[in-house]
Amino acid sequence: GIEPSLVSSSVQGVIAQRLVRRLCTRCREPQTLDPGVLEALPELQPRENGEGTFYREHGCPHCRFTGFRGRQAIFEILSIDGELASLAASRPAAP
Repeated sequence: GIEPSLVSSSVQGVIAQRLVRRLCTRCREPQTLDPGVLEALPELQPRENGEGTFYREHGCPHCRFTGFRGRQAIFEILSIDGELASLAASRPAAP
């Protein structure tokens, strides 16, 4: 029931949050990925400076044998610019 022009002028951005589990640093194990995975996802290629080791969970008394200890928040932010504001005000059909 709100006019789209009012929404587009008052909303400055949208934030989405997801909590992900962190691997236990005391028991995590290095893992080699399948070459097919690395080929399909080039962003997972190890970096030239030596970074890029992949780890998997194992379990120890410190993490209660789960392999995970703590959580990390990941955020996605969508800023409303002029193009998005005009798109919202024009009432486009939902895909």
